[in-house]
Amino acid sequence: MIVFRADANEHIATGHVMRCLAIAQELRKRGEPCIFVLAEEKGTEFITERGFPYAVLNSRWDCPEEELPAMRKFLQEVSTEVLVVDSYQAAPKYLKTLNSWVPVLYIDDMESFFCPVSLALHYTNFPDDVSYREKYSGSGVRVLSGMEFVPLREEFYSDYEEYEKRKPTGNILVTTGGTDPYHTACGLLKAVFMEEMNAALEPLKQMKYHVIVGKMNPDQEELRALEEKFENIKLFFHVSNMGEMMRASDLAVSAGGTTLFELCACGIPTVCFSFADNQKEFAKTMGNKGVMLYAGDPREEYGSIAENICSGLMKLKTDSVFAGQMAEKMRRLVDGKGAARIAEELLSLKNRILK
Repeated sequence: MIVFRADANEHIATGHVMRCLAIAQELRKRGEPCIFVLAEEKGTEFITERGFPYAVLNSRWDCPEEELPAMRKFLQEVSTEVLVVDSYQAAPKYLKTLNSWVPVLYIDDMESFFCPVSLALHYTNFPDDVSYREKYSGSGVRVLSGMEFVPLREEFYSDYEEYEKRKPTGNILVTTGGTDPYHTACGLLKAVFMEEMNAALEPLKQMKYHVIVGKMNPDQEELRALEEKFENIKLFFHVSNMGEMMRASDLAVSAGGTTLFELCACGIPTVCFSFADNQKEFAKTMGNKGVMLYAGDPREEYGSIAENICSGLMKLKTDSVFAGQMAEKMRRLVDGKGAARIAEELLSLKNRILK
């Protein structure tokens, strides 16, 4: 049995549970039973929708060390062979204790401490960055490092033949995640359709804007009003076919986060931006590496973020060679099969333990 320890609540983004589910689905395809364990009865709908069992510890999500006695009992009850931990609240002492009971894979986004585990996963580094591997050299911790290990759902597997058949649609996908605290989507649409624009930006008005509206987006009423007023704006709520929507787009505008990896796997030239500290450096690096165009952070340049996005979209719209080269870089970086590779590593770890 492989156990996943992750939470999703008003303080913890659902992405932690979602990427664990991507790995669990790959394990299920290989005949391996999986179960999730959470601190509280929140975020469980994502797990049940995908047919996985779960258990609740009734513990404090922000103080994992207090749950250790309950965790030990649970791990023993379900005959745990490998444990996957995905939590920013996990500290070295907590992870070391768990790893003394069962082999642990820790998903290490923040890289803020040495992880005393069996497997450490850190996938946001580029192919030429070996610093994470070097940090663990000689430690006995196996490292899964690089974007070949990005745990995406199967719908994001890169299909070269399908990519080659794709034809222009005139669609621009706009996504800001579950929320949009700095009103970036609204600002972009107003800049395109309502403000006096330079004539050189006129081609943007001819594009169709497919806007994914998160359930915590503060501008839902205003976005609906824009949709009613302009026929080239269409809003989407509760999207369950993100891969399909991406592949039906010529270009994209996206906040930082897992969506950037998904867009890479689909090969959609993208203008990205950040509005949170844990997004900023990676989104900037995507721009510096020429994988995407980085429009900035509205916390720092609130008045110009829409203008920056428009400039980026115009560059991609009017320079097809540049956009094509960007799409190729994106697809080489992320092929969408990271969850399958992680699943194989977990099974390999399990088999080594059994021997």
